[in-house]
Amino acid sequence: MDYKTGYVQFDQIRITPIFVAVTVLSSMGVFMDGFALSIFSAALPYLKNYILVKSILVSLAASAIYIGMFVGSFVIGHLSDTIGRKRMYTYDLAITSLFLVLTGISRNFAEFFIFELLAGIGIGADYPLSSSIEAEFSPRVSRGRFLVFNIFMWTIGSIVFYLISIPLVGYFGSSSWRWMYFVGAIIPIAVIISRHALPESPYWLVKAGR
Repeated sequence: MDYKTGYVQFDQIRITPIFVAVTVLSSMGVFMDGFALSIFSAALPYLKNYILVKSILVSLAASAIYIGMFVGSFVIGHLSDTIGRKRMYTYDLAITSLFLVLTGISRNFAEFFIFELLAGIGIGADYPLSSSIEAEFSPRVSRGRFLVFNIFMWTIGSIVFYLISIPLVGYFGSSSWRWMYFVGAIIPIAVIISRHALPESPYWLVKAGR
């Protein structure tokens, strides 16, 4: 099949339930990003009394996850062009989940900084992957609407986190920051499970000659 001709045919397919399902499932990664990136601000008052006892440590810790995102968006985003979207968006979420758990059990600043940075690599990788999956599955006529929904899920993820953090603070008190990270690690696992049924990106398959 000719690459350009094949993709144009796909690009003109009408909206079907599978496109809606793909939109929701791929957007769950952006939901996870909004959830995970909101944790630090809610955990900070408790971290100041335990790990981040100096202002400079607060600044460094706040930047750790974003440094990781910068690295992840380039490195894993590039790998997804080589070995496929589906494999990489499983790996990046597994990385995120693992290091959010480890962040939650950090005993000192060095551990917290390193684990936050590594969790950021997974989060940063999922930004281009979620957007790519969304765009590559969406017919041209409705792509804008689907991408807006994708971006909006970040806000939903952040709101859901803050709602969940209220009972965590009420029940666990000063150690609630750990549980915020533990709960944050559950979201990537749920996304991996939900995405398992997604096929590989048709755009990437055609480009790879498959």
